[in-house]
Amino acid sequence: MLAVVDRNKVEKTQSDDAAASTLIKIMEESEYNQVTGEQVELEPGQALVFQAKQKNYEYDTIELGNQTYEVKKWNTDKKSYILDEKTQVYETMTVVTRNHEAKEAYAAVQGKEPEGYSWEYALDLIGDAGEQITVGDEIETILTESSFNGWVEVREKERNTVYSLYGSLLFLGVFVGALFLMGAVMIIYYKQVSEGFDDRKRFQIMQKVGMSRKEIRQTIQSQVVTVFFLPLAVAVVHTMVAFPLTRRIMAMLNFPDSNLFLAATAITIAAFAVVYLIVYVLTARAYYKIVE
Repeated sequence: MLAVVDRNKVEKTQSDDAAASTLIKIMEESEYNQVTGEQVELEPGQALVFQAKQKNYEYDTIELGNQTYEVKKWNTDKKSYILDEKTQVYETMTVVTRNHEAKEAYAAVQGKEPEGYSWEYALDLIGDAGEQITVGDEIETILTESSFNGWVEVREKERNTVYSLYGSLLFLGVFVGALFLMGAVMIIYYKQVSEGFDDRKRFQIMQKVGMSRKEIRQTIQSQVVTVFFLPLAVAVVHTMVAFPLTRRIMAMLNFPDSNLFLAATAITIAAFAVVYLIVYVLTARAYYKIVE
């Protein structure tokens, strides 16, 4: 379920709170023990709470709606029962309850019992790509014949589809990015050149009243640097502010590696800066020759 988490309180999500919600997964201790191989025994009114690895739950209790549970301290590194949080659009919290209390915990927040259970199985297949695809197809056939509401996804089967989709997006991104970069550079370059003709008389007057060539060059550099690099600086700030949302969008597109995405963003900014620097040098020379 989606819920709003405020410190140790978990409350039902309102329609306007969906963006700030947390994905709450409730599982019973028997399932927890089976998946992790551990043997945890919860007393009445106790629960286990797990969040992301870098954000451990820090409160002694958790309030699920109108019910309060004591959080049992449980040191474990086994979190395979939680899907990788980086692939989730929402932050994820897993609450482990005593057996037969999952529905009760759910109803305490939502005000009604869940419509049913869901299971997630993730496993590594052994064999080459063809064998893995065959196994996936056979499982999918079994699900279809049994009228079971489920789906199967095999990495090797989806590989070509993903490459063709994201290869196309990569081409469009590079093409459109280069197109806009050339447009922006040309606009700024010719704007500075046209302004050079307008500023020429002003600089000649400044020379006549005693302004040295060095001072004129410094003034030109200051003006051109501002025109060129202020938009780049603002674009970098915009990118930094939008990065958390962009990272979530990338996670929805099966690109959960934040570090790689951050590195790619930094390289892109550096590439833009280099292009800007080259055009800045050319523009400054042309501008200086015009006003001189």
